[in-house]
Amino acid sequence: MRKFLILLVLPALLMANELDKWTIVVYGSAKVEVEADIATIVYGVTSKGASMEEAFSKLKKIIDIINTDLEKFEVDASDIFVSNFRNGHNYWSSSAFFKSDDYRASTNVTITNLKVEAVEAVLLVLGSNEIKDILQVSYALKSDTQYKTQARTMALESARGKAKEMAGTMGVQVGSALVIEELPERVPQSPFAVSASRRYLAMEEQSPYNASVAIDGGGVSSFYPQKIVISQHVRVIFHMPQ
Repeated sequence: MRKFLILLVLPALLMANELDKWTIVVYGSAKVEVEADIATIVYGVTSKGASMEEAFSKLKKIIDIINTDLEKFEVDASDIFVSNFRNGHNYWSSSAFFKSDDYRASTNVTITNLKVEAVEAVLLVLGSNEIKDILQVSYALKSDTQYKTQARTMALESARGKAKEMAGTMGVQVGSALVIEELPERVPQSPFAVSASRRYLAMEEQSPYNASVAIDGGGVSSFYPQKIVISQHVRVIFHMPQ
């Protein structure tokens, strides 16, 4: 039985050695830059009242007014949702002499799937209402499938070109691909927040998926989406026929 196992393993080892001897391993990378087509805006709202019910009612009224204003920008109700809702005693900033602010209600509101060209107008709408602050403005693509396919094709072409260049230098030929492997992003892109308030517009972290603050010729700050970078990386093992 032991001799039989040796006979089975030996040809496999010989084939592996031959594969290592007559192959070339190369890596290919490519990226495609695309303009963002949708945006997400997150804003915070806070209200106070003599009771929890009053504080909540004021909070809801502010959000309802804003949602009505957003209808002109074709924002669907299903693309607006709240998070971090809190309602209770206002221990930290209530007045010692008046009961009108004994209770506090607060929440964050997220507007998604917003058209890029409507971002600045929506920011002005939010700023004209009784919100606490604009917490985040970020940009993305509705779909990146076609751009990933394009970048992946370019990465494979890059790998083959690199293999031919290296093989040509050594005076050998490149054959068919034996192994093709898609590699993960080398530096994952993190969706860091872009800060925007009524007092300033400033970039906290630079990311292809977020906004950058640009100054036009007239010195006016505006939000512009950066180009989103779609990257693809591959590893290919080519056969080198002798």
